[in-house]
Amino acid sequence: MFSKWGPEWEDLQYCECGAVESMEHILTQCDHGVWRRNLWAEMSDLLRGSTLIPREMCRPPTFAEIMGVGAVRLNNRVATRLWATIVSETAFTIWKLRNRRRFDGLDIRTAVALNSWRANLGKRAKTDLALTRVKGPKTTTETQRATDAVAVWKWVISTKGGATTWIYADHG
Repeated sequence: MFSKWGPEWEDLQYCECGAVESMEHILTQCDHGVWRRNLWAEMSDLLRGSTLIPREMCRPPTFAEIMGVGAVRLNNRVATRLWATIVSETAFTIWKLRNRRRFDGLDIRTAVALNSWRANLGKRAKTDLALTRVKGPKTTTETQRATDAVAVWKWVISTKGGATTWIYADHG
């Protein structure tokens, strides 16, 4: 697969566990990095902490669910948006950390992974909530999106004094 780029790339097609490295393997199959498994478990705990997400969806997603995250529909808009946001941010965090390990040689530990994930969720929340404060006329759809964004994040983060922070007491 990588041989077209030269022999120095050939070994990069294999994960540290020996399997051919694919997106599916990286996100859902490889048990080499315990941090990955712990990150999915933490995500599941976070989802369980919400009364919005059906219990059967408070688990690590399948590869098909990750790739089709925008097509998954839960019992309401806010639950759907919350689940899709948390799953996609978790998958993206795993991908970025895997790349740092693979290409920069960074040794990923669970604490590093969780801190990175929480920071990424905080940035996403800050962006979503900032968009709710955009001035000017709003359509009904824009108003609904803003309402949904607040509903999604209000139980995960705190926005006291203009600063967006993770609620550690409630979410680890």
